[in-house]
Amino acid sequence: MSQLSRLRDAEITNGNIINADDIDTEFNQLLSESNAQDTRLNALETQSMTIGGTKTFSGAVKANTITEDTTDSGVSVESVIHKDGAIQLAETEDYAPTATGQLGYDSTSHQFLVMENGIVRKVNTTPYVLASQSASYMVQAADKGKVLTGSTALTMTMPAAETLGENWHIAVKNTGTALITVLPDGDELIDGQNSLTICPQGSATLLCDGSGFLTLDNPKAGTQQVKAMMVMNAASIHFDDVFTASYPSYLLRVVGLIPETNDVNCYARISTADGIQSGSTDYQYSCRTLVTSSNVIQASNNSSEAILNYNAGSARVSNTPGAAFNLDIVIDRPASTALKTLCRFNGSYTRPDGFHNYMDGYFAYQAIQGGVTNAVTGIEISLSTGNIASAMATLYGLCGR
Repeated sequence: MSQLSRLRDAEITNGNIINADDIDTEFNQLLSESNAQDTRLNALETQSMTIGGTKTFSGAVKANTITEDTTDSGVSVESVIHKDGAIQLAETEDYAPTATGQLGYDSTSHQFLVMENGIVRKVNTTPYVLASQSASYMVQAADKGKVLTGSTALTMTMPAAETLGENWHIAVKNTGTALITVLPDGDELIDGQNSLTICPQGSATLLCDGSGFLTLDNPKAGTQQVKAMMVMNAASIHFDDVFTASYPSYLLRVVGLIPETNDVNCYARISTADGIQSGSTDYQYSCRTLVTSSNVIQASNNSSEAILNYNAGSARVSNTPGAAFNLDIVIDRPASTALKTLCRFNGSYTRPDGFHNYMDGYFAYQAIQGGVTNAVTGIEISLSTGNIASAMATLYGLCGR
């Protein structure tokens, strides 16, 4: 160290400025390695001396800190041991990984990023946090990222979307048998609607866009089976005491109905707390049947039952081997005591000889409109003559807003 040896001890003291031209590579190495054997470097390591000149070091030496300015290449550090404290990334800086194994950062969501198979994804640094609600609840901004659960009929009211900002989110899970209603603030909307209904066992993730909310999954949880039965040699298919406020609508699906008696029509009636309703004008119905010959046969009337497959002659439901009659009925608002229960149906009948019928229509139980306030609790399917030899019937709960 020829140049270093020419420096007098008096020059390496507190407050002095050493010209960088007098320092060769060997001195730089001593400085970077913090060689404690040379006590003359103590003044530099304690930041009490400035090195000036055209090659001035831009950063002062700091204990327990790595400071490095680079041009794009970055700092490579191997075998790092985290001693204590937090690993802090710049709050406003974004780091996008470009290769597998790299770690990045998204300053907007405050999440780490990794690249897997060429795709950048966020690392879930926050586990799901369950927050059970037993009564109606005002959602808080601090609930971000939580899963709010409820097992009873309740309402969850959202904060103003503008105050939450974009990307704020929660999940709501219905773990019970009643409906959960989610309401936005004021005139804000959820998926363009002024409320969201989450059916039993359904869930929804709500994402704020700054002015309202979007749902990222299906709060309806599909159709939920309520009850099923296999009918053999019975007078009717009767689901009694099954309609509640848990679902706004229900679907009754009848598959493979075979009558004991040949050439019959299929009827529907509903039941209330007072039993099966069969007054002479209890039902307003309209039925349309399209037969193989493209003839359309229609019927409508007020009667003691609703006809589901009106036809004349021998083109009705038969017990011919291989014949099949299938039927879907949607029952709307059966729990209402203020509105008529409206039922919409469609079905098909086929025979091995190629004959087929298609039928659709509606029927309404209209006694409620006339002053009866009992809710509809069940539905019955029967035939114009004889028993049902066999059929499979399933009732589903349907959910909507």
